[in-house]
Amino acid sequence: MRSLLVLLVATSLAIAQSKSIWLEGEAAVRTNAKPNRSGWGAKQHLSKGDWLTLVTEADKVNEMIPEAGATFGYDFTSEESKYDLWLRLGYESARAPFKVRIDAAEWIDVSSTQLTTDLMVIADFAEVAWLKIGTSELKSGKHTLEVLIPRPAKNQRVLFGLDCILLSPAPFLPNGPHQPGTKWLTAKDIQAAGMIAEFAARPENADAARRETLDLSGLWQVARFDEPGEIVDRTGPTPLPAKLDDLHWKATVIPSNKDTDRDDLAYCHRLLFRTRVNVPKEFASRAFVLRFPCNALLSTVYVNGVSVGHNDIPGAAFECDATTAVKPGSVNEIVVA
Repeated sequence: MRSLLVLLVATSLAIAQSKSIWLEGEAAVRTNAKPNRSGWGAKQHLSKGDWLTLVTEADKVNEMIPEAGATFGYDFTSEESKYDLWLRLGYESARAPFKVRIDAAEWIDVSSTQLTTDLMVIADFAEVAWLKIGTSELKSGKHTLEVLIPRPAKNQRVLFGLDCILLSPAPFLPNGPHQPGTKWLTAKDIQAAGMIAEFAARPENADAARRETLDLSGLWQVARFDEPGEIVDRTGPTPLPAKLDDLHWKATVIPSNKDTDRDDLAYCHRLLFRTRVNVPKEFASRAFVLRFPCNALLSTVYVNGVSVGHNDIPGAAFECDATTAVKPGSVNEIVVA
């Protein structure tokens, strides 16, 4: 007989980083312009609730930006190491092109079209996201970082936002406004990480052939699975990352509208939902089916890392035969990509 798992569509500690350097964008110690240094909109998605913005209309460019360009300077101290330089920038694709450099190194040009990751919404037509600029070898001691926004032509406006700057000596997986190594998990995130669904206890005289149903609605985990660079159109199953637990897993409610349940993920184009189910060893001779009444997104389903189904029709009910992947007598992990 079949056991039917009804799916109503799903903790990772922040990646440990040592000796990283974090600078707040609004804390520039030198500038020849007059930027805004406060937050607005969904300020909870900004580091410390504030950021540096420079916004000018086309007819105000000459007034707001010096002929040599608007500059912002930051001071910091580092140990001798190789650092990856990341900036958390605003105004995806509409941001002004700019330059950045450390000490007296050559300027690095950053275009408006360079693709970011971990994008979040601040307000309508205002986003903030991380961009890796490059890698620098730094000596131990004091350094300066400069950002330069060239003055554009008179018929061009300027949109520029800088939330924070990170110099990291270790691989960095962006996590919104959270600094590497900080404790960002909420009580609900921790609760979601410990959730294990259980089948109801069966009476001793229960019919051994009776079909069992388990409703998996409730608290799940969700994590971004951003695709680096250009988004690739693909058909068929979405492959999982090699190390699921390295992602930043957060709590979500299933079923729900992800754009309202997790507004930090509203502009995320690829997500992983995760839950766990304890399957009794007495079910070893049974078959298992996952049923999705309605998924609004294209979905690939994994059980214990094994792909068991895929659906390319948003809004349509579908089922996955998970029999070969389920392990009775243990806790089984379900991931929906």
